[in-house]
Amino acid sequence: MGTKKAKEVIKLPETEEELRHVLGLYERKGHPGCVGSVDCVHVIWDQCPAGLHSLCTGKEKVPTLAFEVVSSHTKKILAVTKDFPGTYNDKTISKYDEAIKFLRDIKNRVANYKWKSLYFDGDVIKTRLNKGCYFICDGGYCFWDIL
Repeated sequence: MGTKKAKEVIKLPETEEELRHVLGLYERKGHPGCVGSVDCVHVIWDQCPAGLHSLCTGKEKVPTLAFEVVSSHTKKILAVTKDFPGTYNDKTISKYDEAIKFLRDIKNRVANYKWKSLYFDGDVIKTRLNKGCYFICDGGYCFWDIL
């Protein structure tokens, strides 16, 4: 797949209609405000040059390239970062991820999206108004409110 075609297919919701569609799908599944899931994937690099071997050899014990991928619950890829050395972890890569910057940008309509969640206050269930969208992620990320 060429770069031009990839940019047409792999993209975050851009229009208000696309955003509402993705938010609606996640809200029906019990995750209001969510626009995707994010995690890093390590791809083995068989032909890693000798000079980069130690930089690219992390917990996998073989040279890898790491990519952070955002996908929807329908398995559609919404964003992919550039390649990073295999020693980089999720937390480090997320600081360079354009998709995460997109969510955190206050000038963006996504950052101003409002949604409600429930929480317990003792034995009472209360409603909280939240602002901004988020990605579902595992424990390897920074503790940002919107991630």
